[in-house]
Amino acid sequence: MRDLGATDSLAPWLGASHTLTMGSLLIVGGRLGDRFGYRRLFLLGLAGFTLCSLLSSLANGPAWLVTARAGQGAAGGLLMMCGWASPPW
Repeated sequence: MRDLGATDSLAPWLGASHTLTMGSLLIVGGRLGDRFGYRRLFLLGLAGFTLCSLLSSLANGPAWLVTARAGQGAAGGLLMMCGWASPPW
């Protein structure tokens, strides 16, 4: 957190941004999986999670890191719901 120049208040934001977006997209991800196919949405979630992980590692400020973690949560919601409902393997 010192490397990013962030205060101690950043830590709760990291967890909350990830958890809130993941939780809110679980039901939406299931519905989108019904409509467009679970495999397609699983792969989209996997690509999104990978991209957001890369953005998290390249973050140069607290806002960018929190935004990337929220993106990870959104993609993780798709991964969790679509991988569980119909495993693509």
